[in-house]
Amino acid sequence: MRLVMAKGKESTGDLNEEFPFDQFPYKLIHKEGKETRKCYFQSEEHMKKHIERYKLKKKDIKTSYKFAL
Repeated sequence: MRLVMAKGKESTGDLNEEFPFDQFPYKLIHKEGKETRKCYFQSEEHMKKHIERYKLKKKDIKTSYKFAL
């Protein structure tokens, strides 16, 4: 599974918009029908369980992690 780190040129405001919940640093974006879903998780294990439970394919998902210094 590929994780995209959310750091770099983003400002703190952009990071807060991207990750609105401090307790949920893992984010999963996937399409369900015509709808795009954003899911937030407390740990990578929780995110993996969600991916397995709903049988999401790697090509259909995007994952990221809030890496704040």
